[in-house]
Amino acid sequence: MAKRKNRKTVAAKEEATVSAAAPAMVEKAQDPGMVPAPDVEIPHNKDFTYEDFTQSVDALTEEELMAGQSGNPDAPQKPPKKKRSRAANIFQLALLGIFGTVFVVSLVLLGHNIWGKIEGGKIYDEAEEQFHLFIPGQTDASGAYPWNNTLTCLSGDAALQSLFDRINSGKTDNVGNTSGYDQDMEQMRASLTSLREVNEDVYGWIYVEGTNINYPLLRGTDNEYYLDHSYNHNYLPIGSIFLDCTTKDVITDNYNTVIYGHNVAAGSMMFHDVVKLLSEDLFYSAKIYIYTMDGVYIYQPVSIYQTTSDYQYFRTQFGSEASFLEFANEVVSNSKFPTDATFSSGDTMITLSTCTNGAANGRYALHAKLVETVS
Repeated sequence: MAKRKNRKTVAAKEEATVSAAAPAMVEKAQDPGMVPAPDVEIPHNKDFTYEDFTQSVDALTEEELMAGQSGNPDAPQKPPKKKRSRAANIFQLALLGIFGTVFVVSLVLLGHNIWGKIEGGKIYDEAEEQFHLFIPGQTDASGAYPWNNTLTCLSGDAALQSLFDRINSGKTDNVGNTSGYDQDMEQMRASLTSLREVNEDVYGWIYVEGTNINYPLLRGTDNEYYLDHSYNHNYLPIGSIFLDCTTKDVITDNYNTVIYGHNVAAGSMMFHDVVKLLSEDLFYSAKIYIYTMDGVYIYQPVSIYQTTSDYQYFRTQFGSEASFLEFANEVVSNSKFPTDATFSSGDTMITLSTCTNGAANGRYALHAKLVETVS
């Protein structure tokens, strides 16, 4: 009986031993690559500081961290990359498409802009070569002033007689005069006639001393067409220098003759050089010449300032002369540089208008008073 009990006791102990070892065996079976951790003594250093710890971490190289890729099962493994969803891939492709389209459009616009400036330079250089520009009062080769005796200086008196009538009344002074002045005037008129054969909208020519402003003047049936067309009717992004479409045939029949032009910084083209008159010296010294079939009209700047298109500095219609004079004296008071210019009965002005290339509605306004005519 005792022998039988001993056998049962031994069997129970063996079963208990197997049961205790079972989890370890199962775990080993699930991960056959694992090996038992070595039983090593970990020394304790009471002087080990936080700085020692950070230095030991920094000392680990990427090669050591990635050693698991070379077959070391104990080395840390890189986490698996997450797969991108289909929606994320589509979104990324859409963004690439948008950015690519914007890039291509930008290149096209840049190329178009460059082409417009180059083409515009050629067109207006050719026009300048055709136009006979002369400055009344300048000396000839002998040092004489052959045109001074025909230069009519006008003031604001004789209110009952229009300025154009006063100009016409002085034309008889030139009868039989064969001076160089008459020859230059005829050549100037011939130049305008030639330009009008290309485009009947050619009104005249504008030249501003000390600047690159030296262009044909156009007058269309609206204020849109010549924003992007040259004087020869070709499409041109930099457009033309053009008068307000309401301008009367004779420039002196207009109280305020408004002239528009783009501010093209590259090459200082079109009306860009209006900004040069923001220099005090040039503002006080420069004159503006308008050449037409009726004669040469010389203007003195009296006001320049920066404003917006909301301000009606480009007004052309006035109910009375008194209304114009009030407007004229107001814009003179706006000037960056003070002047003693005043307007009275019989006076007229021109206004040069261009963008500031800053705010969308930013404008430079340059006003000039008619001071001399040559006919």
